[in-house]
Amino acid sequence: MSSIGSRGPDSWHAQLIQAASRGDEPKVKDLVREGFPREDVRKDAIRIALQRVAGRGHEQLTRLLLEEGAAVDAPLEGEVPPLFRAAELGRDNIVKILIQHGATTESRDRAKRTAIFPAAQRNHKVTLSLLLQAGADVNVRDVDDQNLMLCLASEKSEKLMKWEDEIIRMLLRTDLDLEAKDKEGRTALLWAAATGKVNLVKLVLTGRSHNNANIKATNNRGKTALHLAVESKTNRLALVKTLLEHEANVHAVSDGGWTALLNAADKGYEDVASVLLDWGANVNARTLNNKMTGLHWSARNGHINVVKLFLQRPGLLRDSKNSSGETPLLGAAQNGHIDIVSLLSPVKIGDQLSSTAQAACRGFQATVVDFGMEHRPVNTTKYPVFDLLYGWDEKAQKPTVTTVVRNVPAKPTFRWIHLPANNVAWVETLITKHFIENSVSDIEGFKALEKIFGQQHRGPRVHAHFMRPLCQRMQPTGKDEPSLGLTDSTDEAAHVQPEAAKPIMVLPDQENTLIENPKTLPKPVKKRFRSDDNVKMIEKPRATTHSSSTSKKTGEGLQMNAASHKRKGDRQSSRSGMLTKKKLERSGNIVLFMPYLHYETHEQRMKMTEAINRATRTTESHCGPDSGFSCDELLMRAYLPNSQSAHSTHNLLHIRRTLDQFYYHAISTESRDEDQVVYRYTRKQKHETKVFMVDQLWLWTLGNDLIITSFPQRWEQPKDDPLNVLDGIIADMDSKTRPPVKSVHHLASLITGRCSGVFDRHRVGGEHYQFLDMFESSIGEVTNKETELFKKFNEASKKAAEWLIHQRQRGQAQLLDNSSSDSDPIRDPTFVDTLLDIGEETNLLAEAKDIRDELNMISMVLKHQVSVIEDLKHALLEEAKGPQEQQRQSEINKRFREQHKVIDVHLKDVERMDKQADSIYTSLTHLLDLKQKHANAFEARFARDQAAFTGRQGQTIMVFTIVTIVFLPMSFIAAVFAIPVRDFPHRDGAPSIPFSYVSKIMFGVGLAISIPLIAVAFAVDNLGLLIRRTLRSLVFWRRAPQESTAQRRNSRRLSEVNVDDEKIFQIPRKSGDTYRRRGSSFDIDGETRPTRRSIYSKERSWKDDSRNGIRMSRDLERGFAAR
Repeated sequence: MSSIGSRGPDSWHAQLIQAASRGDEPKVKDLVREGFPREDVRKDAIRIALQRVAGRGHEQLTRLLLEEGAAVDAPLEGEVPPLFRAAELGRDNIVKILIQHGATTESRDRAKRTAIFPAAQRNHKVTLSLLLQAGADVNVRDVDDQNLMLCLASEKSEKLMKWEDEIIRMLLRTDLDLEAKDKEGRTALLWAAATGKVNLVKLVLTGRSHNNANIKATNNRGKTALHLAVESKTNRLALVKTLLEHEANVHAVSDGGWTALLNAADKGYEDVASVLLDWGANVNARTLNNKMTGLHWSARNGHINVVKLFLQRPGLLRDSKNSSGETPLLGAAQNGHIDIVSLLSPVKIGDQLSSTAQAACRGFQATVVDFGMEHRPVNTTKYPVFDLLYGWDEKAQKPTVTTVVRNVPAKPTFRWIHLPANNVAWVETLITKHFIENSVSDIEGFKALEKIFGQQHRGPRVHAHFMRPLCQRMQPTGKDEPSLGLTDSTDEAAHVQPEAAKPIMVLPDQENTLIENPKTLPKPVKKRFRSDDNVKMIEKPRATTHSSSTSKKTGEGLQMNAASHKRKGDRQSSRSGMLTKKKLERSGNIVLFMPYLHYETHEQRMKMTEAINRATRTTESHCGPDSGFSCDELLMRAYLPNSQSAHSTHNLLHIRRTLDQFYYHAISTESRDEDQVVYRYTRKQKHETKVFMVDQLWLWTLGNDLIITSFPQRWEQPKDDPLNVLDGIIADMDSKTRPPVKSVHHLASLITGRCSGVFDRHRVGGEHYQFLDMFESSIGEVTNKETELFKKFNEASKKAAEWLIHQRQRGQAQLLDNSSSDSDPIRDPTFVDTLLDIGEETNLLAEAKDIRDELNMISMVLKHQVSVIEDLKHALLEEAKGPQEQQRQSEINKRFREQHKVIDVHLKDVERMDKQADSIYTSLTHLLDLKQKHANAFEARFARDQAAFTGRQGQTIMVFTIVTIVFLPMSFIAAVFAIPVRDFPHRDGAPSIPFSYVSKIMFGVGLAISIPLIAVAFAVDNLGLLIRRTLRSLVFWRRAPQESTAQRRNSRRLSEVNVDDEKIFQIPRKSGDTYRRRGSSFDIDGETRPTRRSIYSKERSWKDDSRNGIRMSRDLERGFAAR
């Protein structure tokens, strides 16, 4: 054995640690017994040796080192405590020994974790039990702010997840906080759901009798365990079912409005989405920012199975729009998911409509007109709206009515489709159907058409829904699909030989629909085409002819070569497929919304109003064709915004509006609608009562081969209606005096011309439909009445003048003599009633105002038409550029000059009638003003005469009063002397009293009493004023002595005024006003009366001799005395 001095401290330290690491007990004992002079080196060595020994499980060495004084805890930062090493490796005996020697269970490693962390993670049950019995804290946090349960739940590596369920049960029997959150705001339940630990989720939810994990807990982004379970990479379905069984909220929303169903739809988890829907998840839930539904996300990302799942759910809003105005169909088309586009086609949802909507669609007839066919220039066909929008030919596997001209067997040049109601749902369905049938090629154009419905005005009332007037041309965004000239033989396919070999993309369920140039589609579309099994890629044979360089450079059109294909073996047939060489330039889409004037009978309008009220109040959402309702009412019940069966909030039905509803769309116009000029006129004439209506023309030109229109028909449309707009347009097309319709743009101008000239006098005969003439007649009638009223006013004015002259000639008493003859107008002034009664004038004024108001409404409609038609003209001029540009533009200008001329004539008529009505209104206003002024003057004159008469009556009463005063005392005294009193002096025993004695007393006493009373009667006003002022003065002087000495002193200081500086003077008695002047005295009538200011008042007072009293001002400081 070498001595201590033979080796240094480093050598001894290293040997001890190495021996302890090897478990060499004899070597360790020898080194320890040798000892070492430096105590610090010795303690450091045996501490590190204990850390090594604890991990290896050497019980004897552990005891030895502990007996030698080894530290049971790690005093230095970064060292691993012996207890942590023993617990990590499951050395139960060592853990027990260390705990017995005072090792703390809270010592930590570099990650700030205590010994219970590795014991639980490595499934050392006994070790964990020993630590828990020793009082280990289960809620201690590590460097990631996680406690033990959070650490176990967040572990993502399967290799490190060695713990069993018993470990979790042991921890749940402690006071472990299951609601503790880490830096991300996640609890143990949230981490378990995110990492796919199904058993852990069940244990934390049910492992305790109380204080289990809160299933509603959310992280910092508002996500619940259900959200995180859907996003989990493993066991997501089992997790979702477990959470739902434990009452997880399927409607919980995280930041951004995401529900669990939206997450599943975005990721394409069909099984999870199905479970969530079965548990009642909202199939139409939307995110907050972009308003995307689950159908939006699944369609955009190409999850076709999820899309199918959504489509099976009742109540799905399949045509809902996000914040950008995109539908799920458009999202799928933009990303090239053609199979999903086919699924979302409106053709597929006809049977999903409510019975009310289906009955309404089948009850209305759509009109389809084809132009440019060889055997027949114009062919008109009627189809039920349901067949047009949703019809599907199962045998031919194609739509019943196509919107694409090239798919029509008769091969027309272009097609016109008309819908008989302003129903946004119908129009959107038809445009979407055309977009799909047209190979989903013009995505940008379709997006623009969808966004154009943003011009829709929405309001709280049913008549507040309408399209704002506009005409807009949308620039072409791509190339037109080639018009395929298919041969009569449908059994043989047409072979195309273009300039180079290109693939043809055949869409499923679309016959004769080819996408010849994939480069024109968005990039995601091309990728989808390469990978989609439903799209067939057919390689074309190489062409023998080359395309022109101009077409390749400009890209303005597609050029196709059509030639007969020679089959091998000389099999050539004249009925083989053939395509004609044709170059088409892409035309821009034109959208037009324009109001126009029409009419309805009062009876039918009332029926329409009642139907609207029933539809908005009804709770019955399903009414079949046998319900007894007309197709018009079924349409109301199915598509009005407040009806129960309206399947979408933005697909609104726009009802027909009265003239007042058009102008005052924010208020109820029930009373105004029954007070129209036309209604009053037809009722007076005992004709069929009618009312003015304002309808809407909606028009779309889609490329060169399709035009769509929509405008309403009358309620229960009669067959023989001279103002039927649709019949008028068809009649104009068939007219021999007009040039044939050559294009969709020509037809568009013809339709707008017909709508803007509905009430043209040259088109409609019969006085019953000359509505503008009704206004002229009404204005003439009002003018006549106004003339009659003015004449009556003149007559009454003359009678008033005669009455006044007669008044001067005769006395007032004679004028009011009731015995006068009533037939005499001068004796019976009934003209006063005529002058004062303005009822007829105000009624006539109201009628004139109504006429002007309605003329203003008509003028607004016509001005809207002028603006829209002018924009349409410019749009068509833009479309006319190209070959024969000047000729086409000349024809367009000519057609629109005629339309402007018709509207200008109407505007001038309206302006002229408005001036007449304004003149009548002004005349009536002047008449009312004259009557008022005349009545005021006459009343003033009559009041003056009445006042004079009243004055004379007062004088008469005063005379009688004086007489009464004089003779009443004398009568009393005479009555007294008439009493046989014995004490009265009698002369010579006679029974009578001497007259001298009686007269002396009677006249003396009587006059003594009468004279003062007469004086009082004449001066009763002045006497009353004197009494009131005297009483006021007495009250004033009684309160003055009650003031304190200090208050009196202050009052004196305030009241000191230099009399020489301020003088008071009084004007003569006629004026009665008092003037004040500062400075030198001002002498009027040779007298100036200065007066000192009262010590109790801030105002001057003065003595007025003319009124025999003292005039005093208000006492503003009386309150001081009261205190």
